[in-house]
Amino acid sequence: MILMINNEAIPSPSKLYVVYSDIKTDEQNAAGGTVTDYVATKTRVECEWSYVTRENLKWLLDHTKGVFTLSYFDPLKDDLADISCSVGERSIGAIRYINNIPMWGLVKMTFTER
Repeated sequence: MILMINNEAIPSPSKLYVVYSDIKTDEQNAAGGTVTDYVATKTRVECEWSYVTRENLKWLLDHTKGVFTLSYFDPLKDDLADISCSVGERSIGAIRYINNIPMWGLVKMTFTER
């Protein structure tokens, strides 16, 4: 199991990237130097599926609406982690037939921590 949405396993992606983004503000002080205030570190989990069946694609689209809990393997913790997240953009490639089964190609989603 690589990923779960609300404790339900989802199809394993072909590629998965965990991205950590620092949320910060930069200000100039009286001496002309820059003062950086780190507010938080947010996580993005970027996934790509080479081929997805119609059923799995429908499941992914139905379960990535609004805010949900994503469980993933966090490389910093070397363990499973949960984030409350949403998906802002979903990219779906052209349909192909493999062994007479319709498959959607190159499906991409970015799960962004709230």
